[in-house]
Amino acid sequence: MKDMGAGRGSRGAALVETLIVTPVLLLITLGAVQWALIYEARNTLNHAAFMAARAGATDHGSQTAIRLALGQGLLPLYAPDASAGSLAARAVEVGRDLALFTRIRILNPTREAFEDFGVDPDRSEIPNDRLYLAPTEPGPRSGLSVQDANLLKLEVLYGYPLKVPFVNKVVATVGAWVAPDPTHRAYLAAGRIPVLATAVVRMQTPMRRNGWVVSRAEVEARLDRALRNRRGPASGPGHRPWDSGPTGGG
Repeated sequence: MKDMGAGRGSRGAALVETLIVTPVLLLITLGAVQWALIYEARNTLNHAAFMAARAGATDHGSQTAIRLALGQGLLPLYAPDASAGSLAARAVEVGRDLALFTRIRILNPTREAFEDFGVDPDRSEIPNDRLYLAPTEPGPRSGLSVQDANLLKLEVLYGYPLKVPFVNKVVATVGAWVAPDPTHRAYLAAGRIPVLATAVVRMQTPMRRNGWVVSRAEVEARLDRALRNRRGPASGPGHRPWDSGPTGGG
């Protein structure tokens, strides 16, 4: 009788341990799957951002060219198979996400660079030809030379949909608590995690000002936040806005 009672007790203890351990293992497994998907999205976005910057460099920084190239670069996240029907259906979804869950900014050249080097009456175009003959002195407002102003730095913030059940809600809830940026919080509230990428290329055509171009103060404030989050106080105002910034989640 004593042995039978001990056996039932062992089976009961094993059942309790299983009930405790199984949810933890399930959470870890689902979390690993979700992290792998986010990592894939980050790599895809890095490539898409570079393709978008290259398209902008060859078309005067055109918003249309940049958005189209970015959408083409992100398409593998939406269309795992290459059939014509799948690509056509997913292209609509990509376009929606670019409109609702993507923020594109041009960090270089800044607005002040157009004020320093703009050549038309509205100072809306930076010259691109014969830069090797142009003076290398920095402009008084931008702190850049005209050669530096011909480097296009593109920043893309993309809200990647969290697809793994249960874990997606955990990540979105925890992320919303700690996210400092209102755009990040809005993406997380929609069940998406913000992924950040930057790309730098040299302009092949004269850069024309558009609504994505930010000011020097915005670039320096962004750098200050990034450095403060990673290494403590920022290093000061000597930063060049075309230098490669942090990529990935931010």
